[in-house]
Amino acid sequence: MSGEARSCDYCGHSTALLYCRADSAKLCFSCDREVHSTNQLFSKHTRTLLCDACDDSPATILCSTDTSVLCQNCDWENHNPALSDSLHERRP
Repeated sequence: MSGEARSCDYCGHSTALLYCRADSAKLCFSCDREVHSTNQLFSKHTRTLLCDACDDSPATILCSTDTSVLCQNCDWENHNPALSDSLHERRP
């Protein structure tokens, strides 16, 4: 995980844990609930967890072995078979 946690784009002080593609925003759980419960259209926005390694990109891979979610770049860096011989249980 990076040294400094990503701040929520909405409130600016809580740690962002979710990424909303429609809004291009990184949000904490509290602000996500506030922003996406305002109307039915916003509630349909797809949100994903942020990568546990870089705290910046949307996560696309779940590593059950490490109990973490990773973006494609961090997954490649952590699970590249040419660089590591560990077999982690991963899925999209």
